Amino acid sequence: MLHLVLLGSLLTWPEISSKGEKLFAEGNFAEATTFYQQKLKGNAENPKIHYNLGTSLYKQRKWDDAGKHFQETLKTQDVNLQEKTYYNLGDSHYKQGEELLKQNPQEALKKWETGLKHFEQALSLNPKNEEAKFNYDLLKKLFEELKKQQEQQQQQQESNQKEGQKNKDKQDQQKQDPKQGDQKETNSRKEQQKQEDKTDSKEGQEKEDNKGETQQQDEQPADKDSDKEEQRAGAMTKEEASRMLDVMKNSEKKLPLSLEDFDNQKANTHKKNQKNW
Repeated sequence: MLHLVLLGSLLTWPEISSKGEKLFAEGNFAEATTFYQQKLKGNAENPKIHYNLGTSLYKQRKWDDAGKHFQETLKTQDVNLQEKTYYNLGDSHYKQGEELLKQNPQEALKKWETGLKHFEQALSLNPKNEEAKFNYDLLKKLFEELKKQQEQQQQQQESNQKEGQKNKDKQDQQKQDPKQGDQKETNSRKEQQKQEDKTDSKEGQEKEDNKGETQQQDEQPADKDSDKEEQRAGAMTKEEASRMLDVMKNSEKKLPLSLEDFDNQKANTHKKNQKNW
């Protein structure tokens, strides 16, 4: 919890009845409050009575009631009394903010902001008030720290809300069209099967062509005696050799890859897909 260190005690006004001051000094704040309330009945506009009644209520942590009497005190033309009143108002608003800090930090910020203004007013009346200056500087630092924390939390909440809404929209879309993902997968499988069928058909056709060429070669009658020397011992013509090389090359492209080749191919594909950042 944040604490504000105050150099001076709450400022009281000593010129009222010594009985009230005695009760206050002894810590009998409830009795002092009753005493000053009785005094007000006969002198409702006396700013000094309002001031000391306010200090007695403050000591009982009755911030709102104390503030009302401090505000009445400010009607005085006495600058010294005004300065002390602004000081006590600043301290009172700090205390209120301190109590609200855990449960309602936003409201605490408002109280502290008001407290800063009251300390500023006290300093405007007496720039040499060291206690007011010290409390103002410290409260301002605490105020700025709390404000920064609240802004960061607000940004985080907004980010979480956006992410939550995004996930919700995605779930809603899936509920509305649950077959969409299955349909995509089915289409993908059909396309893959189609490509495989094309490949098998092409390979089959090439095998048939090769078979036909071999059969034709076996059934071909011997040419003239001048050609027998080229045909002996399974020799091929240049055209046949060229066609066979083409067929072998095409067949090699379709051979199953070994595990080693497969790993190398994946590695090469990965390198091609990598981006330079």
